[in-house]
Amino acid sequence: MSDTDTTMNFIPGLSGNFVSKIAELFCNEDVKVVVECNKEFFTFFGTLVQVNCDSIQLDDAEAFLDNFKQAGKADVLFDKVVIPLSRVCFIGTEARKKC
Repeated sequence: MSDTDTTMNFIPGLSGNFVSKIAELFCNEDVKVVVECNKEFFTFFGTLVQVNCDSIQLDDAEAFLDNFKQAGKADVLFDKVVIPLSRVCFIGTEARKKC
């Protein structure tokens, strides 16, 4: 693994505040879009699912994780999460800053 400004290690399981962790790594604009959940889609291990913004709070990592556990998507979600916003960011053990 080479250390560059576009590739970094990411905390497995996202302990702590979800949005602030994202904000540290990515763009505030994109974070805002994630929080507002503007008809955005999340890809978990290649499976496309729509986020129900009425039932989850994206600033609560545990609630976010629990929501998809209940939906039966996966036990471990944050190894690779793709957020297809206008600028795609990859969140996971290996996170690439694409903003």
